[in-house]
Amino acid sequence: MLKGKNAVVIGSTSGIGRAMATELANDCTDGVIHGFGQPEDIERERSKLDSKFDVKAYYLNAALSDAQAPPDLIATAAQALGGLDLLVNNAGIQNNPPIQESPVDNWHAIIALNLSAGFVGPESGWPNI
Repeated sequence: MLKGKNAVVIGSTSGIGRAMATELANDCTDGVIHGFGQPEDIERERSKLDSKFDVKAYYLNAALSDAQAPPDLIATAAQALGGLDLLVNNAGIQNNPPIQESPVDNWHAIIALNLSAGFVGPESGWPNI
């Protein structure tokens, strides 16, 4: 069904996002993975998608809390893959200390990534793909 399509799975270096990227690769979908982690772990995962499923798999790093990062990530992914057909917006973080122990910077980081990164206005330069 998705063979020959191109996908970006944001937040795909672990958990649900990794599972989604794996299933898309299993369906012969070329793609871009994105997220946090140790470079060697990310490369191992990217390489596994590439070789196990015989797809083109790329990793792009972007700090999505920066307003320009999401449109830049999409434009770079579209260029690397030769176009985009599917975007899975799965990025998110959670810090779990008790609220009285949680610094306000944790709250700002959660809001910046979980809410603001998914809503960036046209002035940020979303690519026409």
